[in-house]
Amino acid sequence: MKLSKVLGLSSAFLAVLSFQALAQEVAGTVVDSRSGRPLDRVQVVAEGGAGTRTDTRGRFRITGLTGAQVTLNVALIGYRPLVQQVQVGNTQLVIQLTEMAVNLGEIIVTGTVAGAEKRTLGNSVTTVRAAETQELAPAPDMSNLINSRAPGVVVIPGTGQVGSAPRIRIRGVNSFSLTDQPLIYIDGVRVANDVSTGIVVQAFGSGIAGRLNDLDPDQIESIEIIKGPAASTLYGTEAANGVIQIITKRGKISDRSEIKFGVRMGGQWFMNPEGRIVEPVNLVNGELVSWNPVEQEAALGNKLFRTGFGQGYSLSITGGNPVFNYYAGTTWDRDKGIEPTNQQKRFTGNLNLSITPSSKYDIRTSLGIVRNDINQAFEAGAGGIWFSTIFGDPAQVNTSRRGFIFGPPEYQWYFRQPRQLVNRYTGSVQITHRPNSVLSHRLIVGLDQTEESSEQLNRYLPPEFVEFNSGVARLGLKFSQRRDIQYITADYSGSAAFDVTDNWRSTSSVGAQLYRRRTDLVWAQGDQFPAPDLETVAAAAVRSGFDDYVENTTVGVFMQQQMAFKDRLFLTGAARVDNNSAFGENFDFVVYPKVSAAYVVKEGGEGR
Repeated sequence: MKLSKVLGLSSAFLAVLSFQALAQEVAGTVVDSRSGRPLDRVQVVAEGGAGTRTDTRGRFRITGLTGAQVTLNVALIGYRPLVQQVQVGNTQLVIQLTEMAVNLGEIIVTGTVAGAEKRTLGNSVTTVRAAETQELAPAPDMSNLINSRAPGVVVIPGTGQVGSAPRIRIRGVNSFSLTDQPLIYIDGVRVANDVSTGIVVQAFGSGIAGRLNDLDPDQIESIEIIKGPAASTLYGTEAANGVIQIITKRGKISDRSEIKFGVRMGGQWFMNPEGRIVEPVNLVNGELVSWNPVEQEAALGNKLFRTGFGQGYSLSITGGNPVFNYYAGTTWDRDKGIEPTNQQKRFTGNLNLSITPSSKYDIRTSLGIVRNDINQAFEAGAGGIWFSTIFGDPAQVNTSRRGFIFGPPEYQWYFRQPRQLVNRYTGSVQITHRPNSVLSHRLIVGLDQTEESSEQLNRYLPPEFVEFNSGVARLGLKFSQRRDIQYITADYSGSAAFDVTDNWRSTSSVGAQLYRRRTDLVWAQGDQFPAPDLETVAAAAVRSGFDDYVENTTVGVFMQQQMAFKDRLFLTGAARVDNNSAFGENFDFVVYPKVSAAYVVKEGGEGR
């Protein structure tokens, strides 16, 4: 036999052996069926005994298989077990697991690199699945999305007007003098959560707007609420009132892009106002007389309240593969209140990108844009025509005031025009590095920039309205306030997780954060316009103003050690040290210790 033929047969034989060697394995990724998020520590066992667990990117590989097909048993606590038959040699598998009704294996954002399973936590964390909730019962704003969905979290509504923001209290009031609001994070970046913003009118309190309702529920994947001071160990001095983590929607591993378009329409109205408004009472010609303003105005052909029409439109696109995925979404909302001066126009946009160049690195970027224009129904700080109605005078029913204490509705709706315009930008970059199976670390940097412009305009009165506000006040005035709120976040954390023995697993975490808030304030007031339609501060005869700024910085470091026994008993000890620029020269730092234990008694129908 010729040497060339021998070499040819040998090459062919080696090629067959190489092909067979390559074919004796399966590999792929295990992901969450709802979000497409890769799942780590998933047990993947081939029929016959060979098996492995997925890494932090959800990837697995099983070698040494025989035959053309193999049956895989895939299991992870909190998910339904899956049995799937696959072709041997397929190294691009994507296996989707579905969550159980009670998911103790759900990953919670806790400030550490990889988060933590609910089962391992010794403190209470509530998850609101925003994406699922919006599909079943869409909420127009964040306050409606959170309300009644998180035990121990009280959402105190605003005035009921369109654009009004709530106050949120987690497990009651935690301070006599400081803020009682929880910290808000969006994709790991601290953001402004100011309440009762807007023009502060002399002696009547503050505005009704707030920054929480700038956010669009349709752009959110989930909300995690960490209750009580236990959050201070990982989130710092200001977290005693709790922490709300907002996770926006991200791309999904999919064969094709998914495009969604949504429409929201509805109305709000004041049901049976004539039977629900408390009727003022006064003596008229020696007799007690009550006054019903709704019935009176209806008899005159006027509507005191209207049906406010609300509409919203959303468009999103999502898709990607294990290396690159994306999500882009935008919404436009316009809602009208029950009074003609109350309405809101809001535009939001969100872009999230995830890049995984290798199994050791991944990069996530997020950018959110909000433009919110709120016209508030406003009368002397009391809200719309309510003050004039509740404190009306039946003795003045037959006068030009028609019983309303400050004047008829058409005067009030014309005279005072409060407004708030918000431009907001929130961006973050998160880089995660896993040099080996034990170590991982993560860096988050981000910025939340809010430009808040609030004003109240009292118009120059025409002759028919002068009698209701005579003197210098009839010439009008304008308050104008500009607040720029900037939050800078830098957050680093690292973890080392490994099995000490067959029964014990150790997870050590360290981290450092820097948060800086700066508020720049410019305020101006102009009184006495020289003529109608001149409605700027510069046009007023009397002008005043000032500017100011406040800056606050927090720097903190933490250490945490967790020991897990048989994936059932979890013991956690941690400590955090904080320094804040507001502490003063005689108070350098504060320490927050933490000790917790969690034990899973029963799960998945099996008692242990």
